[in-house]
Amino acid sequence: DRTLVEGKVPANDVNEEVVYTPNSDTAYKVLHYIENLDGTWKLEITEELTGTTNTTANAVPKEFTGFTFDETLGKLSGNIEADGSLVLEVYYTRNSYDLTVEYVMADGTKAPEKYTATLKFGETYSVTSPEVLGYVADRLVVDGTMPAENVTEQVVYTPRDDTKYTVIHYTENLDGTWNPEVTEELS
Repeated sequence: DRTLVEGKVPANDVNEEVVYTPNSDTAYKVLHYIENLDGTWKLEITEELTGTTNTTANAVPKEFTGFTFDETLGKLSGNIEADGSLVLEVYYTRNSYDLTVEYVMADGTKAPEKYTATLKFGETYSVTSPEVLGYVADRLVVDGTMPAENVTEQVVYTPRDDTKYTVIHYTENLDGTWNPEVTEELS
């Protein structure tokens, strides 16, 4: 409560009491890290906060789209040191979501099996549609960046109108054998 004790020194012993009160504006930091696609960490936010010296500070997790707070990582609480050296760290792991590409035949015939994968938020994907003889896909490649939700894409195959085929006309001989007479190349 006093920074200086003043007075004349008396002939007898004197006791002066000085009471120290902790500062209520001692600085500390909270660092928020998000997971990169390669598993490393990126500092996303630095909070410059204050609190009372020699008390416990607790980090408050934030919401980041596509990420989940991981309470097993980092330093979530600590003592606020008078020198302002306390640094708390909060980590957020990147979420994974399901990608499904469904293949549909416009004429109802059997389609190729669907494609499925589990991808991390923000990961890019590029799925080449399988070739089906006699049909054309409305999307040869399904590509994009994984959002913070499951994704289902659809590729529709329609019959080609330029499919080449051959018609051979036969005539039957008197002995029951067959002879090709006319060959036509059509589409």
